[in-house]
Amino acid sequence: MKEILFLILFVTIQEGLDAQIINNISVELNIGRYSKETGLFKSEYYSNKFSFINGFNIGFNPSEKWQYYLGVRKLNSTLESGGGYTTESSVINGVELKMGVKISPGNEKKVFLSYGLELFEEVSNQKGTYWVDYPPTYEINHRKNYLGVAPDLTINLKLDRRILIFADTRYRIGRVSLAQNESTQPNKELYPSRNYWLNIFEPLNSVGIRFNFK
Repeated sequence: MKEILFLILFVTIQEGLDAQIINNISVELNIGRYSKETGLFKSEYYSNKFSFINGFNIGFNPSEKWQYYLGVRKLNSTLESGGGYTTESSVINGVELKMGVKISPGNEKKVFLSYGLELFEEVSNQKGTYWVDYPPTYEINHRKNYLGVAPDLTINLKLDRRILIFADTRYRIGRVSLAQNESTQPNKELYPSRNYWLNIFEPLNSVGIRFNFK
């Protein structure tokens, strides 16, 4: 009899804890983005452009003002840069993973700001061609790993107690590891494997919608 009562008590507590955890979960769907994707060269060679993105964040909210989250963003963009006698044309495919924390001191209002800091890692492949005053034509076939931190500022608009629209901006600071893997033109080397620092301001990192379970 004691064992049965203990089992009932354990199941009740477990269900209560599970419900409490679920109530503290939030999901963010990233819909759009206005920023730049960079290739082999300095970030100032690339322009900001709007794109639709496939990404989401899963958040855990231990209190009304704090949020911890994990996120993923799919990279799939086309780069066209240069002009005159030099032109880069390539495609980037990859993924960005991130984890971070946000605080929202005024979230009782309909419109409020959130301040955050996140750790990110971007892993991508870039393939294409680079022309320098025909000829030669260089092959672009590089693998990039971009690891760093990014302070983040988000503006939020509540539509409902559980639903809000958000738009955030961030400044990425990190280290790039670029690995060359040219296959069709090995005798024409373009920007060999190297490491360098890369800082990027993203005026609109993402705009999307957030659902709170609680």
